[in-house]
Amino acid sequence: MIEKERTIQLSELVKTFEQKLDEVKNPAYNEDNLRVDFVDKFFEYVLGWDVRNKNNDSEDFREVYREDKVYVKGKPKAPRNGAWLD
Repeated sequence: MIEKERTIQLSELVKTFEQKLDEVKNPAYNEDNLRVDFVDKFFEYVLGWDVRNKNNDSEDFREVYREDKVYVKGKPKAPRNGAWLD
């Protein structure tokens, strides 16, 4: 049942993206809006991740981290989102 629901939600998300494609391509449509409108929903609906931290988990136990800090070749980087997979 969950897989069917996720498939339907993904189809609806893709349909919405296609309908708003001209808006998304507009330079005024920024990265944060894209994340909220599509990327977060993809992670939440399709992958089942707790993107909005509905469980109110502490920083150490969140499924998704905003502005995570990672080191690449010894230099700090700040990707928009990070996730820990077990």
